[in-house]
Amino acid sequence: MNALETLVDEIKAELLAGPEVSLPERVRYLRELLVREGVVPIASEPAQMEPRSNSMVGGYGRKRSSMPFHVHRNSPFKDEISLETRQWVHFQRLCKHGHWHGTAHPAHLCNKCVSDCGGGAWTRTKVRDKENQLIKSERKRISSLLKQAMHIALHKYRKSNPYMNFKPSQKGEMTAEKIVYDVPSKEWNTTPITIMIEETSFAKGSMRECWRMIESQTQSRCVAKKYMKDEHANGGEIYWIDTKMQAVAKYYAEEFSKHPECWDTVDFIEAYMIRAKEETEPKETVLSIEHYLDGNYVKHNNNSGYCFGSKNTPQAFTHFSWVQSDGDLMIVDIQGVGELYTDPQIHTRDGADFGEGNLGLTGMALFFHSHVCNHICQTFNLKPFDVHHEIGGVKSSWDDIRSVIPTSKLLNGGLATSEGALPVDQKTGEIHMVTAQLHAAGRFSEDGRPHVESAFHHLQLAAMYDNIPGLLCLARMYSGFDREFLLDLTGVPEKRDLCIILLQKAFRLGNREACCALVGLCSDGAYTPIDRVLVLDCLRSWPDTVSEPKDFLWANFALTPLSHKTTLAKMLEFTPGCMQEAADLYNEAAEEAMSVGKGSMATKLFMKAEELQGLADAEEEDEEEEEK
Repeated sequence: MNALETLVDEIKAELLAGPEVSLPERVRYLRELLVREGVVPIASEPAQMEPRSNSMVGGYGRKRSSMPFHVHRNSPFKDEISLETRQWVHFQRLCKHGHWHGTAHPAHLCNKCVSDCGGGAWTRTKVRDKENQLIKSERKRISSLLKQAMHIALHKYRKSNPYMNFKPSQKGEMTAEKIVYDVPSKEWNTTPITIMIEETSFAKGSMRECWRMIESQTQSRCVAKKYMKDEHANGGEIYWIDTKMQAVAKYYAEEFSKHPECWDTVDFIEAYMIRAKEETEPKETVLSIEHYLDGNYVKHNNNSGYCFGSKNTPQAFTHFSWVQSDGDLMIVDIQGVGELYTDPQIHTRDGADFGEGNLGLTGMALFFHSHVCNHICQTFNLKPFDVHHEIGGVKSSWDDIRSVIPTSKLLNGGLATSEGALPVDQKTGEIHMVTAQLHAAGRFSEDGRPHVESAFHHLQLAAMYDNIPGLLCLARMYSGFDREFLLDLTGVPEKRDLCIILLQKAFRLGNREACCALVGLCSDGAYTPIDRVLVLDCLRSWPDTVSEPKDFLWANFALTPLSHKTTLAKMLEFTPGCMQEAADLYNEAAEEAMSVGKGSMATKLFMKAEELQGLADAEEEDEEEEEK
């Protein structure tokens, strides 16, 4: 790149700082830039310099050129100045008589210089004549350079600034309704706005068409986007989703920048909707608006877990958004110019809202799998997410697993003992459970084979953080029964006591599957000694428990309303003082059996109810006699 091209690039940057300036202002920018680059106008009449040191020739220092231009040694234009001018500037030396000496020029001597200076001096008149000659030639040269640089700079500026030739539509200025989402209040606010939109679009993709737009009040340059599909047209949900998503991302970017340890601030460009009703159109026009973003556009991560480039701030911001929202959301798909971002995607814990790109917990798990906490995460005290990477080939046997968490830590939230245990983070456990599923499905392997050790490691972490599916799944693996999760792992030892404890943790968290499994395992003594207190507690709590998706199967122990009543009645039958309650439950179960067409079962239940009712009446009579 030569000096002129370098200058043009800098002129372009100067002009972009003030896109609405007039042509004289642009010329001023150019001239100031030339001054900084070393082509500097100075006074035509030089002043004599003071002596610098006695060791120099004649005891006087070198005089700078009396020309209106001098050339800095680092100037990119030093090769553009003529050889004669550069020699004139370089070799001039002022003697004590006020004459200029130079070995590169013919000597026009005065008597004093011949006797005192030894010749080589020019008279002041001859010097001025020579300067005038050089000034004319250099002015022509610099003027030509200015014109050439200005022509190229303006051409590149027009090409890079599409708003310079903005041509509004025939409708001219339009009045519309500006719709903005306020994150703290979770409300939509509307204000009137006047806009101008170009007649023709400048970009068109498979989903959206874009126009240049200018806000009349602020002269802000914007881009108006419209979805082309019918389901998104005329105020479709997608416009509201995009506007809300950008507003939420901007809110968390401001929170990130307010952090006392933040030294590299981030932001998202403002986005809003406009809604306009024209007299000639039957429906309202709805557009999504963003401020124009100019510069080198870079993508830092996407919504499926990939991280690009080496910048730390975007990845730390994504991690920060998850922590700051208490695990409810995560802002990904970070892209933009510098630290000014746009067009993000948000994952939410429940997978609701924010469009089809919201991958929910799966998206969060994918990000944490590839994210490595950097110095910004450490400065912000963002807790690293425990990620396990398969090392040493694919494992399929229990004997090869080296990441088995000790039972004491597993049951106490990661601590060796229960003393001083911190509240467990169930939201972290949800992500670990999804990560275990992804490893089991082979998502992170090149050949699609499951990473057994990694899957089991994250399954243990999910259970440790009191994730209900993780507790149910791990309990099933240790139960000795058939399972559907992680079938590639063979040789898992049977640990019945640990199975019951894990199910009890899930039951205390209000899970119905754990409740049913405990009733089935602890009520008949076949699997573990009968625990009537636990079983009765489970059966009495059964109506208030919540059923989880049966992905990790204790479904074969499920209770129906009919079986729940009969099982509870059986347990109460052998519990002192509960005979009347058992009889009532048998009656209710018999009536329910009749309602579903199970006549023979209903008959047996009625007979059992009559039998227990007689025993209950006898017990009551005995109690009355004892009281007398």
